Amino acid sequence: MTSLINRLIDRARMVCTVCGARMGECDCWTKCACGWSYRKGESCRNPDCATSGPLRPVMIECPRCHRSNKAVRDPSDPPATVTIHIECPECVESDGDMADPVYFDAAGKLIPWL
Repeated sequence: MTSLINRLIDRARMVCTVCGARMGECDCWTKCACGWSYRKGESCRNPDCATSGPLRPVMIECPRCHRSNKAVRDPSDPPATVTIHIECPECVESDGDMADPVYFDAAGKLIPWL
């Protein structure tokens, strides 16, 4: 016996917004690990997605005061970067030299980067 929700979905005649085929009968969409779907050939648009993609923001965190903020991904960031540790302007030493950024992946592991 088919569940009520499946019968309702079947009746709704949901179609693909790209090609017009019935839901589930085309391959225009890709399911991301975060649960969202996105058009094939594009990146996931979920702002909190942990998969790598050009639209995904990174979290920048100061290792001294632990202030943090989301920022736009820079093309020079390693692809798997989720968090970047770098001193904020208030915590930089008096000589004004900022330390190099340190990159971390979704599991919190250090990403070696030149």
